[in-house]
Amino acid sequence: MREILFRAFYKDDIEKGKPLMFIQKEIDNELFFVMKEDEEFRYEFFIPFIDNDWILQQWTGLYDNTKWEQLTEKEQKAFLIKHKKAEWIGKMIFEGDVIQFEEFSPFINRKNIERQVIWNNEKALFDVKDTSFCLYNLMTVRKIKVIGNKFDNPELLEVSDVKD
Repeated sequence: MREILFRAFYKDDIEKGKPLMFIQKEIDNELFFVMKEDEEFRYEFFIPFIDNDWILQQWTGLYDNTKWEQLTEKEQKAFLIKHKKAEWIGKMIFEGDVIQFEEFSPFINRKNIERQVIWNNEKALFDVKDTSFCLYNLMTVRKIKVIGNKFDNPELLEVSDVKD
C-alpha cells in the first residue's frame, strides 16, 4: 500500500508571488508541515486541512522518469541529505503538478504533451486535466516528466492544450 503524503502552499505567499512549499514530515512521532527550504518553520499537521488560506496537494503515489543526471546540482544535494544516490527513482508526482509525457495507443503516438495532474472526484483517482485517460493507465501514458507546478512556475498556468 502506498504512503499518503501531502504538500501545501499558503495562499498569501502565492498572491505575493513568493510561494513557499511546505511538506509533510514526522518529527518526534508527530506530523507537521515544514517549509521545504527551512524546516524550522512548521505548522501542526491539521492546520492546512481546516484553514482555507492553504492549498493542499496529495502525492499520486507515482514517480516521473527524471534521471539523476537530469537533476540540478541543488536538487541532487537536497536529495543526498537523507538518501543515497542509488535510491533515486524519479521526482514524486503531486496533484497540481504539470507533467510532460507521451501518449501511446494503437491509433495515437503523440510526444511532449503537457497537462496538469488533477483529482477526479467522479472516478475517485488522479487524472490528467482535459484528457480521457487516467495516470494509472500506463498503456497510454509513458515517459512522464514533472516540469513544475502552477505555484512555483506561474508560466505553466495556461497549460491545458496539447503541445505536439
